[in-house]
Amino acid sequence: MSYIGLIGRATAISLTGNMLVKLISITTTFLVLHKLSLYEYGLLEIAMASLGALSILQLPGVVDMLISDVSTSKLHPHNVEASSLLKGYFWTQLLLSGVYLVIGSVIASVALDNEAYSLAATVAFLSLTTLLLPFRTIVQTSLTASLRYKALTAYAVFEEGLKLFFLILFFSLIPFGIEVVPLALLASQVVTILLFVLFIIKIDFIKETTLGSVNFFLKAMSRHGKWSIILGYVNSLSQSLRLWIIKVMLGTEAVAIYAVAQGVLNHLSSLLPLAKITGPITARFIDDKQRVARLFSKTLKYQFILSLVGGLAGLVILPSLLSIAFPQYDSAFDLFKWMVPTLVPLGFAAAIVPLYMAIKDQKSLSVISFYRVLCIAILLPPFIALFGIVGAALEQFVVALLYSGERFRVLKKNMPWLGFRLSDIYTVDEDDKLILGKIRNKFDRKYE
Repeated sequence: MSYIGLIGRATAISLTGNMLVKLISITTTFLVLHKLSLYEYGLLEIAMASLGALSILQLPGVVDMLISDVSTSKLHPHNVEASSLLKGYFWTQLLLSGVYLVIGSVIASVALDNEAYSLAATVAFLSLTTLLLPFRTIVQTSLTASLRYKALTAYAVFEEGLKLFFLILFFSLIPFGIEVVPLALLASQVVTILLFVLFIIKIDFIKETTLGSVNFFLKAMSRHGKWSIILGYVNSLSQSLRLWIIKVMLGTEAVAIYAVAQGVLNHLSSLLPLAKITGPITARFIDDKQRVARLFSKTLKYQFILSLVGGLAGLVILPSLLSIAFPQYDSAFDLFKWMVPTLVPLGFAAAIVPLYMAIKDQKSLSVISFYRVLCIAILLPPFIALFGIVGAALEQFVVALLYSGERFRVLKKNMPWLGFRLSDIYTVDEDDKLILGKIRNKFDRKYE
């Protein structure tokens, strides 16, 4: 199958699976919002933000590097490099997760001493989930790099479904509080990992015998991987920075309002993360300029269309529907309307990432991420002072435009032959016909 045909087939699979995942996820969000007050939801977000400084121990950003490097390594005989990289990551991350758990336990004990029992339990459960991180990453990276999109979609559906099941169970059995949410997350991840580990051990590069895997992984980290971690860490800090600025200027309930609106936006933006499909394919053909340029153009085109359609659909349907179901969050859904335009620059920025990973230029991405934090720190306070909570949505759009534009500008320096024209959006060529044909055939067979 051609790589264009593969993208069409994978798109159909991902679209179907992600729609189901989002349906379950929205139901989960409904349940949580129904059970928790506005203040409790804000407290949950603050609990997660309190662990933000520890995210460096989770090697943030390393997943994109692993997917790209493993996809490239699979082209080599016997897949030894791919196996060494994954196993080296696993043992390194397991050690760091243990350190994270110890520090998280200390933070939880401090909250307990101050009689913040729900907050202490929440931090403790969130800390425990980090022990599962190496297992989840190995499973998801192996499935993505080996282009097993059906299994990857099944993983997401199964984990999200289990999270909803455990939330219903725990809310029924336990005097509910914010600690129920991370407890359900922990339980769903444990069960899903146990099932899918049995699946991935059959993949060729997982079975490959390796020597010195930790050293191999650390060498990759010293060359370019460290910049992926810096990128992920800075991105995590930028999200926490927004929440803390909002809390200081507007209070805990404003954090909840922003978090709910941002959560709805995240659901829409992740409905079809096209870059996750094209990323491993791009890594395999990175030396073929013509093929990469075509792939890049198609990725931007369909990411733009999906962002536009998803944004308009969300703008028309979701606020009214959610306001009826949860009138106490009316202000959050009003804020979401201001956030919708951000989908377009966010989708553009995400589509560029696989190319940086493929050419192993994570350093440039990391430097640009500091530019993003600087923009947030400078723009968010005056935007909030002028426009209140709506200012946070306006600032987010402005920063997303600046951020995606800077990513593309720097990428063009390394790959000047890349290009994208506005006319590409509304013209249909043979590649488009093949992609759309694969999607149509997939749905026709599914619903016959």
